[in-house]
Amino acid sequence: MKTKAIISLVICTICALSYYFIFRDTDLYEGYRYNIEPQVDFINNVLKKEYGNKYKLYTALFSDNDEVPDIGEYDENAILWLGKKNFKITPDLPKNIAKFGKVFCSSYPKYQALDLFNIKNKYQFPIFLTKTVDIKKNPEHWAVIGSPTFAVQELNKNKIPYKKYSFKKLNKLRHDLSEIKAIIIEEAGAYNNYDLDEIFLLANYNEIPIITVKKYALSSYLSLLGIDAYYYFTPDKLKEIIYNIENNINNDDFKKHNYVKRYLTPEATYKRLKNILDDKDEALIPYVKFNIAGMLGYTRSGDYWIMQDLISTLSPKYEYVAEFENNDYKPIFDINVFVLGTFSVADKNLKSKNNILWLMYPSIQDNIEDIDNYITKLKTLIDEGDNVVTSSYRIKKLLENVGFVVTYIPQFTNTNKFHYDYDENKKSEILFVGNNWFKREIVYMAKKNKLPLTLYGNSFPKGWAKSTWIDNRILRKYYSSAKIVLSDQQKTMKDFGVIVNRVFDATACGTMVVSEWVDEIKDVYGDCVPMYKTEKEFVDIINYYLTHDKEREEKAKCAQKITLENYTSEIVAQKFNKLIEEIKSEETDKKED
Repeated sequence: MKTKAIISLVICTICALSYYFIFRDTDLYEGYRYNIEPQVDFINNVLKKEYGNKYKLYTALFSDNDEVPDIGEYDENAILWLGKKNFKITPDLPKNIAKFGKVFCSSYPKYQALDLFNIKNKYQFPIFLTKTVDIKKNPEHWAVIGSPTFAVQELNKNKIPYKKYSFKKLNKLRHDLSEIKAIIIEEAGAYNNYDLDEIFLLANYNEIPIITVKKYALSSYLSLLGIDAYYYFTPDKLKEIIYNIENNINNDDFKKHNYVKRYLTPEATYKRLKNILDDKDEALIPYVKFNIAGMLGYTRSGDYWIMQDLISTLSPKYEYVAEFENNDYKPIFDINVFVLGTFSVADKNLKSKNNILWLMYPSIQDNIEDIDNYITKLKTLIDEGDNVVTSSYRIKKLLENVGFVVTYIPQFTNTNKFHYDYDENKKSEILFVGNNWFKREIVYMAKKNKLPLTLYGNSFPKGWAKSTWIDNRILRKYYSSAKIVLSDQQKTMKDFGVIVNRVFDATACGTMVVSEWVDEIKDVYGDCVPMYKTEKEFVDIINYYLTHDKEREEKAKCAQKITLENYTSEIVAQKFNKLIEEIKSEETDKKED
């Protein structure tokens, strides 16, 4: 009996080990290796069905040491699909890539990188969902994958149930998707894996929020989800995301975007593959896309909110999407609006039939020495037929002097969000909201002179800020409950004549704004927005208006009237609607000709 038991134990052990070694690769991750077999099978089935044995598919850079193969001679029917792993640069690499008739790129950075090798036959072809499954959701817990920073602490603090999952065994996550309310992923694991697992595409398809801490300047693999991914930097930001998801505040984002449903379904992939192989241009997506600069865009930055405020008031006749420059997939829309905070967003590869270059503000990130240097750089971006919009009369005149037709559309406020809404719990004497990504002299002067400042923002000296962040959707409560709101702006905006939208937002709430000296603010608001040129003037202005309530309220009402009559999203939307209609009308005329 004892011998039989030992034999049985050995047999069971052998079976278990055999099962492990045979089936371990059925997990979509094994040792952080992305498995693209479902996608490869899907593509090969389409190729076989539509083209017989004409095409052969090769893959590379989907895992470590997965290099571009040498197929010998050039083959116009050979297809190379590249993942997001880095090239191992060798003398033969450009020659090996050039032997393929078509090169598919799973990420936009890889698509751009092929310019280095002068590869012309390149196409965007992102990771996709091979099957669409509508999950009957009964959310019971959150999913925590790996060890995402702050996640467990915040969930425990809020008494929210969660389960932990491993990157190496994501099939367990797939099995539990119907029970999951949201997913928080360790950025390091995501960054190492690069390519987005089909499980996460399925989660996004079913409107399950996916969140990760943003430690790296470069995009993680979640950037394929575009604006649907949630990123956080601090416990405060994660706390806000958790609160919004638990209270169903942010779910409308999925209805507006959901990149998987738009672009990464089997149907969309089938059509994309057919268009490429039949030498057709990828079908333009109707109608308007706003391309926003900023590698930190996924945090719902100021540019994001400006665009959303505009989109919410544009004509419902068309469909609109806002996305950031580091999205991994960039479909070409019928009209592309390049919101230039930095020049990097105006990628020539993204130019459509109809383009609007909206020069919202010049950025210090572009190392612009002066306005002449700025105009010189702009001229390299503007092609014949592009529509140029600027938030600065000064830039408008300079561009017109060198032959461009320019429309003036200033920055603005959304009065549905920014209006008087006093909250006793948020009251302050002097308020400043903004990050210390360039030195905020106005804040340092207030602290130096021991003025009663309430500060919200990131990267200030420890202990200065009450919190690192305020949700833009409730920022009006803080503005409305302050006696004075301080405003400054980066040097290039000030020098080139752009009024920062903080001035419009705060004045719309009926609060007095004190600003550093900006000529254009003087032109627009006259004396309704007090401004200073020296530290002494700043301190004197603050002290005076803190103790003269009537005069302060008069200034606030005066500025509010100017803002509401001239600088609202509704007024700006009318100008954009007119421009879009003119573009569409010209397009119709060309077709008729």
